Amino acid sequence: MAKDPLIYKTAWQDEFYEAKLKHFTQLVNDALDSRVFPGLDVLMFRGKEVLYREVFGHKELKPQKTRLLMNSIFDVASMTKAMITGPLIMILLEQGKLNLSTPISSYFQEFATDDKKDITIKHLLTHSSGLPDWHNLHENMASIEEAKKTLLTLDLEYPVGTKALYSCMGFIILKLIIERICGKSIDEVANDWLLKPLAMNDSCFNPPKELWGRIPATGDCSWRNRIITGEVHDENSCFFNGLGGNAGLFSTAHDVAVFSNMLLNKGLWNGTRILSPASIKLMIENHTNPVVPRGLAFNLQDRDYDPGGELFGEGSFGHTGFTGTSFWIDPDRSLGIILLTNRVHISYRGNIPEMKSFRMRAHNILLSALKKQ
Repeated sequence: MAKDPLIYKTAWQDEFYEAKLKHFTQLVNDALDSRVFPGLDVLMFRGKEVLYREVFGHKELKPQKTRLLMNSIFDVASMTKAMITGPLIMILLEQGKLNLSTPISSYFQEFATDDKKDITIKHLLTHSSGLPDWHNLHENMASIEEAKKTLLTLDLEYPVGTKALYSCMGFIILKLIIERICGKSIDEVANDWLLKPLAMNDSCFNPPKELWGRIPATGDCSWRNRIITGEVHDENSCFFNGLGGNAGLFSTAHDVAVFSNMLLNKGLWNGTRILSPASIKLMIENHTNPVVPRGLAFNLQDRDYDPGGELFGEGSFGHTGFTGTSFWIDPDRSLGIILLTNRVHISYRGNIPEMKSFRMRAHNILLSALKKQ
């Protein structure tokens, strides 16, 4: 068995002020009691050193309560955008297969219209294309081809480049572009270029049934008429055979920490070059200022809506997932915090404000509790 490149501190209590860390435990317990989420898997790292690692609560509450275990495999939802789709686009850029300025009409003639002809790869990566945030591609569609046609002919909600409106639609189109260029499905490309080279062995799309026992159930799906376990929660991604590009990845806190360290190490991890330092730098720059700060597939520190809380540095970045997941990284301090939950097991939308508040408070407490800043 290959040696784990992450170093787990055996006495993590030495890294933190114990009294301050108790505030974190209390915050989590309050969130569990308030049904913000059924369980939490948390990992905090500084470079390769895992400073804090703990699980709380339950893997699921229905049909029966089951305790959450270490290294459960979560549906990370929109973290897929930053961990898979965005990096694959940048690898294609490094291979000379596309540019950020490449118009989408180069791949799909539906974008050759007056209002869409200026939309580029970069607009999709930065959520500034004008496409709507969401459209139910999964409902009343006879086939994936019909859903694609609907996707590619959606009306714009604002002129190209004038806003930064978060859009899952743009990332499904990016997935289609990746597959068209590579001649393979996005999960195959991700396995070849990201997951296998990084030894993210517990990360995959469409996890096989033998792994479902490790996967926390997400919500009751009115479309599928059942509690979802082992299938992507996002309905559009599910309709695209679990390969939406906007969602679909299942992963563990450990594997997200590996991916995060690759970013912190400027694209290099464990002797394997995934991306160039120039690509990493470009991905975490602000490309939409002064609209809303967006990187290329990444969310950036934003004082109006700040997933990172107040104590992460100005250059911090990361991504969240609708299911209740997040990872946030401070490159100046080589610090990162991963919070994985299945909050949709409690409510589809009813606990979103509480989840956002928890995430910010959790980040603030854990950062303030560190002895070595």
